[in-house]
Amino acid sequence: EEKEAAMGEKEAAIVEKERAWAETKRAQAAEADLLRCLENSFDLATQIVVHDGKATRTWNSESHRSVLGHEPLNCLGNDLENTHLYEADFLHSKLPHLITVFEAGALPDGHTAEVPLLNADGCVVWFESRIKLDPNDHSRFLAIYRDITDRRERHRLEVLAHSRCDGRRILL
Repeated sequence: EEKEAAMGEKEAAIVEKERAWAETKRAQAAEADLLRCLENSFDLATQIVVHDGKATRTWNSESHRSVLGHEPLNCLGNDLENTHLYEADFLHSKLPHLITVFEAGALPDGHTAEVPLLNADGCVVWFESRIKLDPNDHSRFLAIYRDITDRRERHRLEVLAHSRCDGRRILL
């Protein structure tokens, strides 16, 4: 009877391991499908893992090449070392702060921010970044970047035009 009980426990453990393995494979396949879909996007997409004050890009969409002129593989690794992607001020002050806030759990799912990235020519391209937290790994998120350079320029021109108005006429 004890032997039968032990065999039943072993069989249950094997079934549980097989179920967990199948679930892991399903999740990996779903993630791979999602990343394949993002490859066709005009927006930039990046998968980032944050651990011990370090943000590591583990995947970048192909749109890094068409939008910024950077090879996606050249943008992988420690984000604090991606000097070709960020202006010095953002890289040395704002990015470390964002990493700290993320590790503290204070960046909610869907958090948006305006982020300046550098294209291959060294010119700033402004993006609105939105993050999607990984529900299975709290140190990982997907960031989607939408180019907002035109929107920022329109806003700048509106502010400039408004500031030149004295109430009756526009001063040129």
